[in-house]
Amino acid sequence: MKYIVIIMLMLNASLAAQTHRFIYEYEFKTDSAAAEKRKASMVLDVNPEEVKFYNYDFVITDSINKTRGEHNITRDDTPALTRKRNTA
Repeated sequence: MKYIVIIMLMLNASLAAQTHRFIYEYEFKTDSAAAEKRKASMVLDVNPEEVKFYNYDFVITDSINKTRGEHNITRDDTPALTRKRNTA
C-alpha cells in the first residue's frame, strides 16, 4: 500500500511540471480596412510558471537548428508574447 501511495505522488508531481502545447490556425487582418485576411499557425505553450504565444515557424526552425547544429533565425511580423500565469 505504501508503494502505491509513493507511485501516485511521483506520478502527480511529474504531470504538474509538464508543458501543454496547443497548435492552431490564427486568422487576422494586417489593417482594419483591408479585405484580405492572413493565416498563420500559432503555438500556445502553457507552463507551470508562464504562458507563451508565438508563431509555429519558430518551433520548426528550432528543431531543424538542433538537428543540424545550425543557428538560423526566423523573422516574422507576428510578435512572441509571454506572460505570467493567471494574469491578464
